[in-house]
Order: sequence, then C-alpha cells, then structure tokens
Amino acid sequence: AQQTMPNGNSLHFIAADACEFVCEPDCDAVLNWWTSFGYAPTDDENLRMLRRAHESLKLGGRFALDYLNVPAILRNFQRHVVTRRTCEAGEVVLIRETQIDLSHGRMNKVWCYQLPDGTHVEKPSSVRLYMPHDIRSMLEAVGFSEVELHGDINGEALALDSRRCIAVARKERS
Repeated sequence: AQQTMPNGNSLHFIAADACEFVCEPDCDAVLNWWTSFGYAPTDDENLRMLRRAHESLKLGGRFALDYLNVPAILRNFQRHVVTRRTCEAGEVVLIRETQIDLSHGRMNKVWCYQLPDGTHVEKPSSVRLYMPHDIRSMLEAVGFSEVELHGDINGEALALDSRRCIAVARKERS
C-alpha cells in the first residue's frame, strides 16, 4: 500500500514473509512490530529475518524492532489472563494460558477465544525469549551498528519494568 504524507513524501507499506523478503530497491526503513520476531523454531531462522531486514536497507537506513522486554515478563509473570471485549456482535472473551520453558528459552501460550456466537477458537504460539543484550548481539552479528535499546516508542530508557524492548539500529555497511 502507498500513502502520500502532507509534506508530499510517499510511504510504501509491504507485508511479506520477513524471513524471505528483501526489498527491491533498497529502502530507508524497516519495521518489525508488536513481537513479530522470535517465533521461528531456531535462532538461525530468527537471525535470517534480521539479515533480510539488513539486506533491504539503503546504507544509513534504520531498522526498528519492537519486542518483549523479557526481564519484565519474567518479573511480572502471569500464567493465566482473561480479557473481555465488547463488539457489535457481543462479548469476546480471550483466555490466555502461558508457560515459560526455561530449558529452551521459550514462552508457550494457548490463546482461547470465546466468540459471541458460542464458537471456541484455540491458537497456540511459542516465542523465543531473547534478553535485550541478545537482541543487540544478534543485530550486530548481521551487520547493524548504532544499536539503541528503548523501553517504549517515545525513546524512554530501557529499564527492568519497561513493557517493551524497542531496538533501533542503522545499516552502516553491506
């Protein structure tokens, strides 16, 4: 999708498999948002996604990764969470069951949705628990530099209780 900004600049948004897609021509920025990273079964596959982001950028381009702040997740761990939302069709109930697999460094969840029509939908997920310094190391390993870690989108310093870990990095070399 393309959008023209009030200043006349154009933005192009592309949704694709981040482990395979490389932007042609190179772009100015790549965003990977709302914990869309870490779901691959191996670290090598997760690194491949970061490599593709790096390959997609022009020299000097920026990459932003929005990820879990694992120290805060572990410190404030909630095994069972119920969320209720009302929509036009009625109430939707989400019951999320979470387990931490310390031996494999993963957080496994089962998302159970109870829809207004009585339908029950169950979806499992499993995400790798990378500590903030692991994110920095992985970004540097694929060629990014000037890696900064923030606790929110406003650039607040990353802290133990920050809700998110937002990494911003620059492509310095090919």
